[in-house]
Amino acid sequence: MLFALLGAAASALPASIPALALEFEVPASSLVGAVPVMFAGLFFGVGLAPLASAKFSDIALVRGFSLVLATGLFLLAISPQASVFISAGFTLGLGFGALEVLGTAASKRLRTDTASRLTKLNAIFAISAFLTPILFVLLSASLSLKLLFFLLFITAVIFAVTYQSEHPAIIQGRKLIRPNKPIAAFLLATVFYVGAETVIASWSAVLASELGGLDAQLAAIGGSSFWGLLALGRLMSVALTPKVLEPKFALPLWLALAGISLVVAWVSWDVVSSNGILLAFGLAAIAAGPCYALIIGLALDAQAGAHAVALTSTLVLAGAVGGFALPGLLQGFASIQSALVMAGAGFLAALIFTLVGITTTSSVSYQKESE
Repeated sequence: MLFALLGAAASALPASIPALALEFEVPASSLVGAVPVMFAGLFFGVGLAPLASAKFSDIALVRGFSLVLATGLFLLAISPQASVFISAGFTLGLGFGALEVLGTAASKRLRTDTASRLTKLNAIFAISAFLTPILFVLLSASLSLKLLFFLLFITAVIFAVTYQSEHPAIIQGRKLIRPNKPIAAFLLATVFYVGAETVIASWSAVLASELGGLDAQLAAIGGSSFWGLLALGRLMSVALTPKVLEPKFALPLWLALAGISLVVAWVSWDVVSSNGILLAFGLAAIAAGPCYALIIGLALDAQAGAHAVALTSTLVLAGAVGGFALPGLLQGFASIQSALVMAGAGFLAALIFTLVGITTTSSVSYQKESE
């Protein structure tokens, strides 16, 4: 339920921008500022979660930050003008960031195979994010532009009031994470992976318009397509991991497929058709789907469970850095070709650091067994 709510909240705000820009009588570009404001809130939420976990139980925190998320959704629903809408993004991001950390850390206590558990949860996230823009279009066409925000607000409040953990409430000690070699490697892998995924996500509508031939009003389908392909990859991973492939083998394969498909498309740009480029991006989106959960899960399994909230917060912050850095670099020479090479290089860099993390984790485990 939590990850479905987060997926809906993550996609509802950007999906509403073109329609609400018309209602507020402002250019759509002026409302796009709500997205970085939301990310600013996410930074604060991610940093606040481990500090708060030293004072309050995980159940109390999930309930509290669910209400913060609900507040952000309510402000979006009642926003009378662009400035209020943009400011509401910060509150939404604050609740979202903290809940992402808390929900991810909680999965560590649910079972030892954290990577497989997180893959299932992130598949739920992606499916919800895929369906939400479609629901927004249906509701806005028949009823009200902001009805979706009201419905999500009510859902978040109900979740906050009724939330119960599968385990007794605990208060985690305030402990600093001292990255060993595996954790440092997984942190760097997270930076490059999230950066590469964000490049694909941010260019999805442009791809649908420039390569797919869709007009501007339908170009948003590119965003839904991205989340749909991401969800497909995660569902495939749920079926394969760990039944067919262990997470430590599955993750390098997915990252290699994502990176190589984009690099090959970039190298053969002059001889590949537009459909071929779209196919490469689509294949990369499917392959990228399971990777975030697998990276986080393997990192958590390499660290003591008592440090789960602090480590998860660090990993999410690392991802946020990548989500800003790689797309930011791309703005200096923005083009589809540049997006291909930037995202492809990001996935391959994540592959290298993932292999380092997996190898060093195995070495540390072997040394402990020998002792």
